[in-house]
Amino acid sequence: MASEEDLDLNPDEDESAGGGKKKLIIIIAAVLILGGGAAGFFLMGGDDAEDGSEAVEEVQSEEEMVTEGKGEAIYVSVPSGILAQIRSGKRKMTLQIQIDMLIRNTADQEALVKHMPVIENDLLLYFSSASADELQTPEGKKKLRDGSLKIVQGIMKKQTGKTVVESVLFTGFVMQR
Repeated sequence: MASEEDLDLNPDEDESAGGGKKKLIIIIAAVLILGGGAAGFFLMGGDDAEDGSEAVEEVQSEEEMVTEGKGEAIYVSVPSGILAQIRSGKRKMTLQIQIDMLIRNTADQEALVKHMPVIENDLLLYFSSASADELQTPEGKKKLRDGSLKIVQGIMKKQTGKTVVESVLFTGFVMQR
């Protein structure tokens, strides 16, 4: 029979596997150290960091100028959303839409809340006339949203003399058979 020493065909294999693991650990450590050093250089770099902050300040001031004339964004939700029956061929489907409206001042917010029952009524009638096939596409949903904006702006123009609402957002949209 063969002794244990005879069965070991590659005696250097254990040493090279251990050495390979050590090399791998050293390589990983070196990569981490170099990566950390590079990140530190870019984050702590002198003149380049100052130039970057000036660019950020310029962008912020441009954004402020854009929204300065409009005022702060205020979102008013239709309290319980709109639940409507829509047609899908010969069948009826249920459509539920959660709606937020973008306005720019608190006086408009009060007017919008005051006239919310009229808005909900007219949106319900408008949504009920929609077709499920149209609403399956992004274009159909966009068309519905744009129509909703026109309805709400028309109501507010009639009630307050100005359109008040800048945009209508669908924050929830569910169709169910």
